Amino acid sequence: MTIAVMILSAMPPAGAASPDAPREDVFGRNTGPAPSAGNRAPISGHLSSVNITTAPAPSNVPNPPVSSQSTPSQWFTAFDTYVGFFTPSGEDKMLMNQPFNQELERVTAFCKTSAKVARNYRLLARKLRSLPMPAEIKDPKLTSLRRLTADWYDDSALLLEDMVKPRPPARTKEELASMIKDLQERSESLKKNSEYLQEMDGEIRRKFNVPPPQYDDALRQYAGHH
Repeated sequence: MTIAVMILSAMPPAGAASPDAPREDVFGRNTGPAPSAGNRAPISGHLSSVNITTAPAPSNVPNPPVSSQSTPSQWFTAFDTYVGFFTPSGEDKMLMNQPFNQELERVTAFCKTSAKVARNYRLLARKLRSLPMPAEIKDPKLTSLRRLTADWYDDSALLLEDMVKPRPPARTKEELASMIKDLQERSESLKKNSEYLQEMDGEIRRKFNVPPPQYDDALRQYAGHH
C-alpha cells in the first residue's frame, strides 16, 4: 500500500450521504479505545488543525564545485551530492510510514515530515536544474536526465503536498474513492517514471565510466519498493 492510500484510508469511510448530510472526515472518526496516557489522543477534526508550513530550512547545504569545464565524473559527483543531501532520513521514512493508530501525534508527525520532504524535493529540483552542463559532453541525454529528474522530484513534492493539505472531508464513499484513485494513479506514474530514469541514468554513467551513486536515494527506493 502506498503512502497516498494510507493517509486517505486510515479512517473508515461513511456510507453514501445525501447532499445535505454532514461530510465524512476521514481523519476524525474515533473508532478505537480512549487513549491511556501522554499525547496519545483520538484524531478530531481534519488536517486544517495541523500546521504544516513550519518545516525548518535545511542547514549546511553542500556546494559541490561544478562548472561548464567539469568532467562527467565531477558533474555526476555534484548531481549525486545534491540528491544524497536532500534524500529523506531514516527517521523521516519511519514517521511517514508508521500506522496512525488514531493518534493525533502521529498524524501531525506524518504531515510535518511530508511537508519537510516535499520542501526538500522542491529545493533539490532547483539545485539540479541549476547544474551547469559540462562543455565536453555533447550527449543530449544528459540534459534530459537533469531536466526529467528535477521534474520527478517536483512531481513527488506535489503529491506529498496534495496528500497533507487541508481539504473538506469527503461527502460520500464515492468521493473518497475518487480521491484515493487519483493519488494511486499519480503514485503509480511516479513509480514507472522512476524506473525509466534509473535506466537512463545507468546508461549515461556507463557511457562515461561513472560509477553508480553510493546511497539509496528516493527515486531508486520508489522503483524498488512500490
